[in-house]
Amino acid sequence: MYSLLPSYALLLSLGCSSFVELIDKTSPNFELSRKKNYCSKTSFQLITDSPSLNDAYNKISSALSRPKPFDRFALLALLHLYYSPHVASPTSNFVFFSAKKGKWRYMAFDRHSSKLKYPFLVGLDSLSKLYKSRYRLTTLAALIDRHHSSLPGLSEQSTLFIQKNKDKLNKSQHFKHFYKKGDYLLQSKESFKFQRLSAWMKKRIKTKKARPHKKRPHALMPYKNERIKKFNTQCNFDMKPYQNHPFPSPKSPLPGVQFMIEYRNELFIGLLSQGPHLKLISKTPFFEGKEKSPLPHLCALFSKAKPKRPEVILSSTDGLDPGQHLYNLLQHPIEQKKTPQEFDDLLSSPRHLFLYRHPSRLLFESDRASKGELENILSLGLPIFHSMGLSQVVAVKTFDKERLLFADDRHPMGLSCR
Repeated sequence: MYSLLPSYALLLSLGCSSFVELIDKTSPNFELSRKKNYCSKTSFQLITDSPSLNDAYNKISSALSRPKPFDRFALLALLHLYYSPHVASPTSNFVFFSAKKGKWRYMAFDRHSSKLKYPFLVGLDSLSKLYKSRYRLTTLAALIDRHHSSLPGLSEQSTLFIQKNKDKLNKSQHFKHFYKKGDYLLQSKESFKFQRLSAWMKKRIKTKKARPHKKRPHALMPYKNERIKKFNTQCNFDMKPYQNHPFPSPKSPLPGVQFMIEYRNELFIGLLSQGPHLKLISKTPFFEGKEKSPLPHLCALFSKAKPKRPEVILSSTDGLDPGQHLYNLLQHPIEQKKTPQEFDDLLSSPRHLFLYRHPSRLLFESDRASKGELENILSLGLPIFHSMGLSQVVAVKTFDKERLLFADDRHPMGLSCR
């Protein structure tokens, strides 16, 4: 354990990676009391933002006849419209990643660069053509319309967003139609009534087969990490600002949702995010997003010996700076973890977040820290604030020939195994 720690001024010159190394060298000899965050030896794995989404998926997907793996993913994606309509909306930015038998695909759809009015649904429909789905997207939407009673209620995040902005939203009759019952505002786990998703999509979502990812406005960018020499790291955002010090901090958090499914050795990952306006899309209960919102963050590690197979995939949403958490994780030997439990322990260890604006400060998950880590943090000589649930990080890692999905135990995520 280090007894001498840098002053605040020296910390600013050290850089974020040096600070991560300081924390890492204090061995966390403690155990977190938590639920299991991954499956073991199963042909089907599912992660969503909530157990209620898993329940809805299980009920509605049972009506599908011989669905392809992408059909399952597309149905799962559409269900998020009813759970977090302020984040999961037709206007949301949509990041997609898939992997199967030594092949992988990354694609991203957003309003600004892709010049799409409804990037989430257009992207999903394009992908359904690319994967030659058995079910059209509008057919899956019609299935959801018929099983409206099985849909998940509103997420706590959407409920808080609506409650916070209720005075402005209540001025809209359109909003009142979907989100109010008399004078009563819908609460968490309650559902709005909208059984015209298929009809609405038929008039607005018309796409051709999606193009290869290299021709789209977004592609993964290499991140040169000197610590990980046997792997190539690629991310969908620029890591350079995190390697310099200080780096700009976002002014406000960007909400997002994550969902992924592994079925018969085929992996699909979906990430959605948007900065919502206080306005609903015409004739729907879904909130319209701001045109210029950053994409959800994703990084993938590829072994140089097997460059076509991603060994580790990390995705991050929510919070003030999701990218900083992925950068911090990549300073740890995540690729060297030999067992699922070791990898899960690392993901569950305390996170920190530097905010470099006046006043500069550090947010730290002190409730997850060992005594030694707390002593290190308190000795830094800068303003430190306890925080819970910094960001939401979901991961995928390959152990020999077995690929496992890892949920984030900081949030009540849904994990299904069978």
